[in-house]
Amino acid sequence: MDRITNVPIMDRIRLICYGLLAGLLIGAVGGWMFHGVIGTIVRLFVVALLLVPAVLAFLFWQRVTRRDEQPRSVDVRDADWAEIEATTRPRQ
Repeated sequence: MDRITNVPIMDRIRLICYGLLAGLLIGAVGGWMFHGVIGTIVRLFVVALLLVPAVLAFLFWQRVTRRDEQPRSVDVRDADWAEIEATTRPRQ
């Protein structure tokens, strides 16, 4: 079984400070290198957030205003005025 050696507290604190400073330095350099990528991703997300409702509204408007220009089938014919039965209700 390995025994943990007694390391003085000041050496531990110094090692922790070195690790903290190295982490801060690596984080700052990494953030500086990737800030353009992260900014681009955020901008694309904002554009998509604004663009999706506009596209959906346009598609809805297009569906509502579209006319069905399908030709009538040959077995359907229009009724003549003489063929339409008059209502039995008297006029007022």
